Amino acid sequence: MDNTKVGLYIKKRIAEKGITQDQLAEMMNITSSAVSQVLTGKNMFDVVNLQVLSRILDEPIDKILNAGEEPETYLE
Repeated sequence: MDNTKVGLYIKKRIAEKGITQDQLAEMMNITSSAVSQVLTGKNMFDVVNLQVLSRILDEPIDKILNAGEEPETYLE
């Protein structure tokens, strides 16, 4: 997982939904600084926050963590 790619993908998706970083932070009940660190690839959300983000973006966590790309392998 490339945190920078994931951060850019999240940034793109929230922009498409018309959500600012500050609004996302408020919706997730975290600081704007925490959101900024994820969007710049310096950090990643924990599982609970990924679940919240998944609901906000209306897409599965694995799609977010793959920066919108299909995973290379599937486990069955």
